[in-house]
Amino acid sequence: MSKLKFAAILAIIVSICISAVSGAAITANGGTIPAPEETRNFSIVIDSLPDGLVACGFTISLGDPSRADITGVIVPEWASFMPDVSPVPADSVDIFLIDWEG
Repeated sequence: MSKLKFAAILAIIVSICISAVSGAAITANGGTIPAPEETRNFSIVIDSLPDGLVACGFTISLGDPSRADITGVIVPEWASFMPDVSPVPADSVDIFLIDWEG
């Protein structure tokens, strides 16, 4: 197979993969914490993911780190087996989840 044909096929495959993932919307339900030293839970929701996605990773960061800390992360039930979450408390948290059940 020529290099040009291989590059064209690879470009098509990559563009298909990118377009499949780009349709997801991630929303964070905001809110307020009324007093210092109090905590609140805020949900982060991904509206849809492509069929067959087994793993995903993302970073959660505070818009103004001087006002709060991320003190914990609760992962969804489908990802409860060995989630990889960076240490908390922090201003930014990296999360990597695996869906072993598919």
